[in-house]
Amino acid sequence: MASDKLITNKKFWLQFVWAIVILFILVFGIKTALKFYTKHGKEIVVPLFENISIEELENNPFADDFRYEIIDSVYNPLYVGGLILAQNPEAGSKVKKGRKIYFTISSFNPSEVKMPDLVNLSLRQALTVLNSTGLKLGEVEYEPSFDVNAVLKQKYQGLIIGKDTEIPIGSSID
Repeated sequence: MASDKLITNKKFWLQFVWAIVILFILVFGIKTALKFYTKHGKEIVVPLFENISIEELENNPFADDFRYEIIDSVYNPLYVGGLILAQNPEAGSKVKKGRKIYFTISSFNPSEVKMPDLVNLSLRQALTVLNSTGLKLGEVEYEPSFDVNAVLKQKYQGLIIGKDTEIPIGSSID
């Protein structure tokens, strides 16, 4: 019988209606605020930044709509240093103004590697070690020795080089 009194109570219905009105106002207010905060529907298209240099990017009028960050650099002798090789998000993607674009650029200098000790290794072993460290075999000079096909000297650009010397990756070792 107490539930019958609750259903017919005007005060209960008035509070129930106010609760529903406040709930609708809150939901509508939050949706409106989120639409404003996230700039819903205000998208711009990412232009193609690849194959331009970082210096040119600073003068590019589209660059003002974005922030950018260089996340990686790759050395390739075919490209000049500072050239944008890849971008994320891709060109043509729709993003908000102020979005950060991540770039991979061509490195100005090759990365360096420590010269391994090849002396007293066989030519075959030395070639394997060179390949595993990213170096190339240059000219092979033969000198008389009791060790047949053993490495007696290792040279870089005509000079004898010791182990652990930093040299550019991809260099030729004689």
